[in-house]
Amino acid sequence: MATRSRSRTGKKLTAIRAGAAGTAQLERRAKLLEELKLTLHKIKSRPLFNVLLEAGGPTYQTYPDFKAKIAATGAPVRGKIRFEYQNAAGEKTRRTVELKHYYPSGWPAYIVGHCHLRKEDRTFLIVNMLNVYDLTECIRLQNVPSWLLDNRDA
Repeated sequence: MATRSRSRTGKKLTAIRAGAAGTAQLERRAKLLEELKLTLHKIKSRPLFNVLLEAGGPTYQTYPDFKAKIAATGAPVRGKIRFEYQNAAGEKTRRTVELKHYYPSGWPAYIVGHCHLRKEDRTFLIVNMLNVYDLTECIRLQNVPSWLLDNRDA
């Protein structure tokens, strides 16, 4: 029986040592997490543009929102289209849009136009547009990006 109690005691000591090592590791992780939170708070309190400059990051024109960026860098385009738009939640709505700008750079491509449903300028992902019709020529568009390139303002 003495051997048996020693092995139990040995297991308990091993468990206590493992628990102490686990506690120290948790304390280190908690300290690291606090440091990360503090750093993130410092970064959030400063304008992103300044943080990028301090980090030696790129210098580029900043825009107040994505619509402004598209308006400044996108291709002006004319036309009136109707389509079904599927948002990220999978909900579909039918939109009639007077086009203003097309932003083909990068993936995915976007358009900006005046939406008659929402009665304001809206941004649309081209990949989320289904059953697109050109209302000026009354045709269904098979290839929306190429149609947009063909209808750019000169």
